[in-house]
Amino acid sequence: HYNRYRYYDRGLGAFISQDPISYSGGLNLYLYAPNPIEWADPLGLEKVVAARSRAHALRLAQQHAQVPRVGRGGQHIPLSELNDTSKGKNYACLCARGTTLGREGEHDDSLVFDHPDGHPDMVGEGFPDHHDGPHVHARNKKGQIIVFTYPG
Repeated sequence: HYNRYRYYDRGLGAFISQDPISYSGGLNLYLYAPNPIEWADPLGLEKVVAARSRAHALRLAQQHAQVPRVGRGGQHIPLSELNDTSKGKNYACLCARGTTLGREGEHDDSLVFDHPDGHPDMVGEGFPDHHDGPHVHARNKKGQIIVFTYPG
């Protein structure tokens, strides 16, 4: 079965061609997912982890990204940074609480960016599965990205 960038063997439960992102996806270059219950990687390129809640997703994202605190090289990502098409009921709740969408490094590429309503205009074939619900993007200083999904 061809999965955009590499071939997958359903009988083996593994890819038969190496991961195009090399060791960034883990030590086993042929592995589908270390934990298929928590990971979803339809194209074999992106790591997606299911979190229990928004707070859990943000905590995991920060552990991965290591964005500096505000005042130590990090800056808040304001609610205004979210695309209008992604502003739904969860976004309205965040506005009412006066919170932010996350933080980004001022001097590096680290980032924790919440998408509280997903991307309702970018779902279905050709789009990542995590777009249909709330998720947090986390990028560390090396540019490695993990998406943390959460219920909502």
